[in-house]
Parts: sequence; C-alpha cells; structure tokens
Amino acid sequence: MVTIILMKKLRKIVAVFCLMVFYCYFINISNFPDKILMYSDSQRNYRLCPFLSLKGEVLTSSQEKSSSYLVRLSLGEISLKEVEVKRAEKVQVVPCGELVGLKIYTKGVVIVGFSEIEDIYGNFASLENTTSLKKGEKILEVNGVKTQSIEDLRKIILLSKNEALKMKLEDTSGNIREEEVQPIHDSSNSYKLGLWVKDAATGVGTLSFYIPETNQFACLGHGIIDNDTGVLLEIENGNLTTTKVLEVTKGTSRKSRRNSRNCWKRLFRRDNR
Repeated sequence: MVTIILMKKLRKIVAVFCLMVFYCYFINISNFPDKILMYSDSQRNYRLCPFLSLKGEVLTSSQEKSSSYLVRLSLGEISLKEVEVKRAEKVQVVPCGELVGLKIYTKGVVIVGFSEIEDIYGNFASLENTTSLKKGEKILEVNGVKTQSIEDLRKIILLSKNEALKMKLEDTSGNIREEEVQPIHDSSNSYKLGLWVKDAATGVGTLSFYIPETNQFACLGHGIIDNDTGVLLEIENGNLTTTKVLEVTKGTSRKSRRNSRNCWKRLFRRDNR
C-alpha cells in the first residue's frame, strides 16, 4: 500500500517536472526574437535551454559596415524557426536639438488641382473632364523622361508642341498606370495642361543629431498631409535651411473657439442694452 502511494507521488513529481521543462522550452522558443542586431564589438551570449541552439555562423566582425543573414533556432537537429541576424558597426553621433527649416521634395510631381484653359478657338477645356487624371496622383515620367520637378514638366510641355504626352502616373494607392494626354493649344499660341502641381513642401523641425564622419543627420519627423489633396506626401529627398521663430500661436480646439465667440456675443449684447 505504501509503495503504491509513493509511486503515485513520484508520478506527480515527474509530471510536474516535465511540465516545467516543457514550459521553459516553450517560453525560450516563443520569446526568442525574429530579428537580432549585433555590433562589431559585441559578443554572442544567448542564455538558451540545453539542446536549444542557433544553427549558423553569427559573425561579429567584418570589413563590411553592415550585413544580414539568416540562422536557425534548433532543438537538437530539429529546426524550429528562422532568425534574421544583422551585424552593424557602432556609430557615434552628436546630439543637437537645434531648430531648422526643412524643404522636402516629393516623389515625382503631385497633381493638386485643375483649371480651365481657353484654346485658340475660344473654347474652354479642362483635363479634369477629358482625362482620368485625379488629384493626389504623381506624375513620374513624361515621354520616358523622369519629372523630378515642376520645371522638368514645364520644359517637356513646351517642347511637345501638338504631340500627345505619354504620362507614367502613380495613384494614391501606389498603383502605376500610363495615360496619354493631349496638351491644350491656348490663345497665346502656347501649349498648356491646365494642371496645378507641386514638387516640394516646407516646414520647421528639430535636428536631433548628426554623424561627423558622413555629415548625415536625423530629424524628429512625422507624415505630411497635403492641404490641397488630403493625401500623405511621399518624400523623395530634402535639405535643411536656417530658420528663426518669429511668433508662436497657441492652437485651440473648435469647441473653445465657439465658446469664445459666444462669450463675445453675450458681452456685445449687454453693452448694447
């Protein structure tokens, strides 16, 4: 009888021990990151359960500034998951916190509006009605030539004369399409499209830090919504300029502005009485 009781207790102890071991392995495997960043002077030191290891060579020194590769997290010879390991050189930066002006250039030329143009026959025409061009679309190429600025687009239109323009466009969803557009011959004997476009945006920001070795810099930023189209601008590149804060206006909610106007109305009525 005593032997049976001892066997039951022993089974429970073994079952609890097996569950704890299984739990430890499960936690190690599930919490192990899918991506690892290692610096050139860092050492590989992972605390893993027995028989749980990374299969593959994890390099920590190389002549390349950065490299990435895949290794396998394995239990014995059983592969459990792939892990991306990226090796990079350490970079020293100089913190700044300085206010700077930003000029940001968009990808291609963004269509922000349409206007009617009077042609040589006195008729008014607009590409909004005669084509499928839409606000927010980006003109990437015209006749196989990249349009990186408004000036590029203007030159192509002037040289086209009466020839149709083959445009490569990107819509707000990122889809690429092509469309043939006929320039309008206006009363001044020139060719126009009647498009309102933009290729840049300006603003102010904070210079977070820069890297002395490469003169690269980083700014705290956020997405920019175009006022004319309501579309998030896709930034291609940009540069910094000096700037100076002349005035700061505190923002207010619509509710507070409404209450302020009502207050002034009540005061005005009392004064009239």
